[in-house]
Amino acid sequence: MKKRLLLALIAAVFAVSCSNGPQEKRIKIGFAMATVKEERWQRDRDAFEAQCKKMNVDCVITVADNSPDRQANDVENLLTQKVDVLVIAPQDATQAASMVDKAKAQGVPVISYDRLINSDKIDLYISHQVPVIGRKIAEYTLANLPKGNYVMVLGSSTDNNAHIMEKAQMEVLQPAIDRGDIKIVGKQNIQDWKPELALNFAENALTQNNDDIRAFV
Repeated sequence: MKKRLLLALIAAVFAVSCSNGPQEKRIKIGFAMATVKEERWQRDRDAFEAQCKKMNVDCVITVADNSPDRQANDVENLLTQKVDVLVIAPQDATQAASMVDKAKAQGVPVISYDRLINSDKIDLYISHQVPVIGRKIAEYTLANLPKGNYVMVLGSSTDNNAHIMEKAQMEVLQPAIDRGDIKIVGKQNIQDWKPELALNFAENALTQNNDDIRAFV
């Protein structure tokens, strides 16, 4: 996680240096985050601030509380503050494309962090190995529970990572489905990756299937 953030910062500084030539002022980076509700995003925020300080770079961080409309306003405010580079961890991958358009119209480089924005105008995309993680989850589950009913608990439909992970998981699971070894008896995207919604879905799935579920993926 810290390595990805450091890479994002280095890329941001490099982008400004290349576009503006020698720097006479401190670089200002805007980071538009979707949420800090989960601990991992809190760590990202803190690490980003710490790395900016180490690199003698100013940073302005906004948090949209899982609201794409609020994130759009956050981005507008960051652009008004004349940030040199904009880093976006999008709440909604599609809606964030308009944010990229506004930034590019002002000549501001855009880095899509962790979640891919649906735009061909971003300058850089930095994330973890989502397909690998998806495959590993499915492989482990299938190795330990090779037969029975499965339920797919998917991430937010507005997050490209959720779709990438599902695709990778299904590539592993599909042969077992075709053989009749396992059966997908439930599947649902969980809005904003909220644990309470995932728990509610899991409980309903158990009830609907008389507790005959071998695995939640």
